[in-house]
Amino acid sequence: GGGGGGGGSSGPPQGPPSGAPPPGRAGPPGPPGPPQAGGPPSTAPQQFQPPPMSQGPPMSQGPPMSGQTQQTWGGGPPPQQGGPPGPPPQQGGPPGPPQQRATAAPAQPAGRYPRPPSASMPAVSAAGFAPVPAMQPVVGATGHAHGGAAPKTPASGPPPDMGTPPVSGFTPGDAGAASRGRPRYPSQSGVPAAPGGAADGAAGLPPSANGSALANPSVSTDPSAVFDLLNNRHVLPTSPVHAPVPQLPESHRRRNVSPKVVRSTLNRVPIQQAMLRKSKIPFAISIYPFGPEEVPCIESTVIRRCRSCRTYMNPFVTFLSHGRRWRCNMCFRVDNVPEDYDYDAIQRKHVERSERPELNFATVEYIAPSEYMVRPPQPCIYMFVIDVSREAVANGMVELVCSAILANLEAMTGDVRTKAGFVTFDHQLHFYNLAASQSQPRMLIVDDIEDAFIPLPQDLVVNVQECKDNIKLLLEGLPGMFKDQTSDKSCLAEALKAGRKLVQHLGARMSVFQTTRPNIGEGKIERPKDAKLNGDDLAGLQPSNAFYKQFSVESSRCQIGIDLFSFGRGYVDLATLGQVVKFAAGMTYYYEAFSATNAEQRKKAEKEIGHYLTRGLGLEAVLRVRASSGLVMSTFHGHFFVRSVDLLALPNVSPDNAYTLQVTYEHDLPENQQFAYFQVALLYTSSTGERRIRVHTLALPTATNLGEVFASADAQAVASVLAKMAIDRALSSRLTDAREAMINLVADCLKSYRELMGGGADRGLMAPNSLRLLPLYVLGLLKNPAFTTEQGVAIDSRANAMTMIKVLPLWELKEYMYPRLYALHNLPEDVGLRDEQNRLPMPIVLHASASMIERGGVYLLSNSQYILLYVSRDVSPQHCTDLFGCAYSELKCGPTDLPRADSTVSKKVRNIVRGLRSCHPRYLVLVLITEDSKLRQIFMQHLVDDKIGGQMSYYELLQDIQKRAS
Repeated sequence: GGGGGGGGSSGPPQGPPSGAPPPGRAGPPGPPGPPQAGGPPSTAPQQFQPPPMSQGPPMSQGPPMSGQTQQTWGGGPPPQQGGPPGPPPQQGGPPGPPQQRATAAPAQPAGRYPRPPSASMPAVSAAGFAPVPAMQPVVGATGHAHGGAAPKTPASGPPPDMGTPPVSGFTPGDAGAASRGRPRYPSQSGVPAAPGGAADGAAGLPPSANGSALANPSVSTDPSAVFDLLNNRHVLPTSPVHAPVPQLPESHRRRNVSPKVVRSTLNRVPIQQAMLRKSKIPFAISIYPFGPEEVPCIESTVIRRCRSCRTYMNPFVTFLSHGRRWRCNMCFRVDNVPEDYDYDAIQRKHVERSERPELNFATVEYIAPSEYMVRPPQPCIYMFVIDVSREAVANGMVELVCSAILANLEAMTGDVRTKAGFVTFDHQLHFYNLAASQSQPRMLIVDDIEDAFIPLPQDLVVNVQECKDNIKLLLEGLPGMFKDQTSDKSCLAEALKAGRKLVQHLGARMSVFQTTRPNIGEGKIERPKDAKLNGDDLAGLQPSNAFYKQFSVESSRCQIGIDLFSFGRGYVDLATLGQVVKFAAGMTYYYEAFSATNAEQRKKAEKEIGHYLTRGLGLEAVLRVRASSGLVMSTFHGHFFVRSVDLLALPNVSPDNAYTLQVTYEHDLPENQQFAYFQVALLYTSSTGERRIRVHTLALPTATNLGEVFASADAQAVASVLAKMAIDRALSSRLTDAREAMINLVADCLKSYRELMGGGADRGLMAPNSLRLLPLYVLGLLKNPAFTTEQGVAIDSRANAMTMIKVLPLWELKEYMYPRLYALHNLPEDVGLRDEQNRLPMPIVLHASASMIERGGVYLLSNSQYILLYVSRDVSPQHCTDLFGCAYSELKCGPTDLPRADSTVSKKVRNIVRGLRSCHPRYLVLVLITEDSKLRQIFMQHLVDDKIGGQMSYYELLQDIQKRAS
């Protein structure tokens, strides 16, 4: 879309961010400044080294595109490392203004600087990656306003000896930090183990060191291995695929950002742009900036940043002149270190620089001083816009939404300032006076929707704590008010405009609950109810009414975020309605053919609304990504509004949304540059009213030859970017062009790799270890509802699939691209039962192919949206009884929940299902399918390795790729 941008498009600047003026990108390096008076000049740059810490876990030449043997997650604490003891702290210090004090957000005591924990690190192979030990799956227990940019200085390149000895006068911290009572943080770079571990990305699944084998024992885990894909098609590991680890020095690697937070398609940055073009691999970074993890929090009156490129102080800067000066790792400018940098005025004592959070952790959070604000911090304001038409009442949506809000009213994100307001609509608008001075809520009706007005300027948006009783009365009585509803009209556009009028002076989160397709008013949708899309006919995916896009853009400017919950029984035109969240940084929740009488559908909606109301929330946010000189962000994917060239406006930022940015070159990197850096800065207002800046810094080594580029590729990240680019291509051209472009890119990559290896077409389809899974992921995408050419795909289903691909974090999207398949009928003794460390071993992961399905087997398939449980006709009667409590002939297919039986098999499977659900913010409905049921075809369609209808099997795709690469 144009006009300010989301989903990979960017528009003209729309005004300044909500704070100080934005800075520019990192400029070319400037000449070194003169030595500071009072000390000798430095003859060699010196890298400050804090103590060790724990290790957390151009498109193709075809049609172009637009802008688990068992595995275990979890393990014991790593061994500690330490260095020689540092010098004793100086007594006293300059009085000066209050200096930085660090806290562990949210519970760390003020004034304490954490010494990071240490960990033994895996050995690094010559190919550029730390070898990943074989794993066994386990489910765990349980913008900122930027300052103005200085003018760019002439490029001089990085110093040839950056990143060498520690600065004189400072030594790495000693191993006795814990014994002195210093607080520790639970993972590398200050971010706790990501959902699924740093590599896995699913909540509570930290990696462990238990061993496992590949499905094909001949498949090597050596990163330098070469695969002939046609002769070795069993390339899927038996445990979830881990993010590759960049080859970095120990001092860099242990402080690097978690791959769950920032993940690059390349873990080595090519020095030359021509090298990137030759590889054919798209260069992009996936960002998950607002995860639920606790991070080190720093409170300071002054935030240390580079005066040229405005980069925040981070673990990869270099200190010079005995620590009196520092060199920016982005633009290489040299600045003076403030005299009071090593003094904590709160504690009134000297602070060891080796304990500063921003020099130890790649993820930190600052409490922003007043210059980062242009108005008082915004409170959490909830504006609920609810459809009360006949269909919404009949399918149970109104009653369900009211009960879900009521159940979570006490736990809603916010503080004592939190406010809420309600607007309901059918062919009229209904407002509710909730003032605490009234004994009960009072409904105000506006029936002239063409000239709608706000009937009461006050008391329609009220403080939740002060007016809680009236809010509860409204939610309890609202379903009864409309139980005899006869109107089948929906004036959604007018309800949206009314809701915005109530909160536009403050900003808010607008939650829209809709069932009936808008059929009156400005937002009326007149598109015919064609419920299917066939072939290249994507006309139904183009917005049929421009109102919703424009409303989204205007709401973003008012700091109003919008989320859409759609409960339609039939066609609702999600492609048009979804535009309302696209530029307002929101999310779409789609409940196809919803009925509240279905227990599992109801449970899904209740849990997801509950999660939505209680999850972390950032308000009036802006996000910017800086990169090393020569690298710039070009195309953006996700839900946001592009406020300027590289500044993304996010009225609300949540832990469920991710963003992807494609990277281009302004110029080649200097030949002697060893590392490239990316820094993500997110300025937001917390739900408790603090203005905060969350900073993530990623370090990547550079590549000087094409072999290093291929060895460093991340197949999951590449496939994710390909899918986003393909969506843009499909919407601007044809679906066939998008599918062809994905296949062509894979063919071009492998052709370039074959040429690098010096082989001809007769050598087969060769792939590096890093990209061996890329054809498999692309095959899964080709059969995804977003891209499939199968007949009978619902328009709303395809639109929803495209939205999921655009906004899901990579740790969720990887299963949406290629599902997990488990066998449940032959579980080993320890799988599915928690061990003494409260970890849950999971079954091995199988290729999604019918060749893996045995007679008499029971299989579970998960794709991050739902779980399919398939039961073969010849299943053992005893096994069926132990698991379901009945015979095979008595099984009822469809959405269900497993009965609580006393058998070990039942307990194991329930644990596995519960573990999978705990990994995702969306509730995964369990669908029971038997071999003799009509639902069997649904399960078979998810076996993406096989030929489905007229679509290729995995082997046929490999043959097609080989032909194109010849």
